[in-house]
Amino acid sequence: MGWSALMDAEKKTSKCQWCGIEYVWGKGSFRFCSNECYWKDYAKQTEKAVKAWRTELPEDYQDTDPARIPNQRALAELMAWDFDSDSRTGLLISGASGTGKTRSVLLKLQEILKRHGFRLSEQLIRISGDGFASYLHKLLREQKSQGDGYTGETPDEYIEKLIECEVLFFDEVDKLSLKSEWLAGFVFNLVNSRCEHRRPIIMASQTRFTKVFSAPGLKAGSRDEAIIRRLTEYFEPINFDV
Repeated sequence: MGWSALMDAEKKTSKCQWCGIEYVWGKGSFRFCSNECYWKDYAKQTEKAVKAWRTELPEDYQDTDPARIPNQRALAELMAWDFDSDSRTGLLISGASGTGKTRSVLLKLQEILKRHGFRLSEQLIRISGDGFASYLHKLLREQKSQGDGYTGETPDEYIEKLIECEVLFFDEVDKLSLKSEWLAGFVFNLVNSRCEHRRPIIMASQTRFTKVFSAPGLKAGSRDEAIIRRLTEYFEPINFDV
């Protein structure tokens, strides 16, 4: 048997996962007979991921209509934010309750998800200020109570997951109490690490962030001061107050 005949004999066929036709490996990509079929499947998977992601949101936010946002100028600024830009790593969204902060951010996250594909859905995490603190304290209590036999997630592992994810939405930051140096250290580590690694973070608060992180008698070199410095250097402020 000649070389070309041997190669023909060893060629394998597969069924395209999009159109269902049989194709020979080497003439199409793995699982798909053509680039066209690959991108059609990619678009379908992304659409499914966006719908699944939306159903996991609080019910009031699942159907997000841009027309419901009172401050259209602030919404336009947010939607124009470049997720891929190296100039800034995040956004500071402020505004009173009912101004559409969270709804607007969810619109932006949905746009990012659609543009960058379904694989990003598992790397997009939303946390809230009060939930963040209570979950960290819960992990710490469990770790202390079980001692060396503890096999669950540790506070450090939880923070690492938030540092490593592609996009982090930190909502209701004003509900976060940083009176504990332990908790302030975790917040600083989270903000500082994501800034250093150029991983986007979007933070939303009803009050200005200098108030959130400025306790009375703020000392030079404190965690709060370091967090404010990072927010000033790496974040773009957008105010939703009309």
